Amino acid sequence: MNVLVGLGGSDESIKTLQQTIERTQDVGDDLTVAVLEKPESKRSQDEMYEEADSLLSEAGVDADLVRLEGDPGSALVDHAEQG
Repeated sequence: MNVLVGLGGSDESIKTLQQTIERTQDVGDDLTVAVLEKPESKRSQDEMYEEADSLLSEAGVDADLVRLEGDPGSALVDHAEQG
């Protein structure tokens, strides 16, 4: 299964990524992590990208890690539709 998870700068999004990494390890899903630009977030897009990269590396999970610009919902849908 292909899984796309979006990170927007919140603590909750990091927890979601950690849970998704565990699932990926358990069942072998293909994972894409999309780091979204959300100026109102307490963490910047760069900080979230580095955090995600670190978590993926520590877990030994091979995932696509991308940065998305613009409206978060639209950007996720556009990325998912591209395949």
